Amino acid sequence: MAWIARNGYLSAAETAGNAQEAAYFFLSQGWTKNAISAMLGNMQGESGINPGIWENLTPYAGGYGLTQWTPYTKLSDWADNLGYTWLANGPTQCKRIDYESLNNLQWFYNSEIGMAPPITFTQFAVSTLPVATLTNYFLWFYEHPADPGATTQAIRQGYAQNWYNTLDWTGGGSLPVWMLFKFRRLFNA
Repeated sequence: MAWIARNGYLSAAETAGNAQEAAYFFLSQGWTKNAISAMLGNMQGESGINPGIWENLTPYAGGYGLTQWTPYTKLSDWADNLGYTWLANGPTQCKRIDYESLNNLQWFYNSEIGMAPPITFTQFAVSTLPVATLTNYFLWFYEHPADPGATTQAIRQGYAQNWYNTLDWTGGGSLPVWMLFKFRRLFNA
């Protein structure tokens, strides 16, 4: 499998392929199936799990990439400083999200709902809370959409549950990869 990225909408099969690529990456970093599914449900709502899409398909204006970083320079400046290619690059964008998680970046109080995160972003990554709960946490404390209401929550929870039920969680091995790497993340919490 390989990432598919373009400034346009992906087919269902392309979206699923990208979801699987992201799942394998985050499993290798110690994230749980629940947290990955919750994040993917939100990514689907934001970008269609497309690392090449610009908000409103307008390059260099608004959000960009898997999580629609706004401004896009949150991603581009970080990647440029490290010598990473970021345009239409799923692996780099996944590295950025993992970096944000390990450093509790992009995870903050949501004034729309009047609530602070009950867990850190690092704790989110290794959480086994229900997928629906984690989907809401990622929506509220990472994404911060204009409308974090019940309809948005239900749609993203549905996407997340689909990924939880359909992706290959073995990482290609006999044991789930997250079991092998979970301690790395726990010790960095």
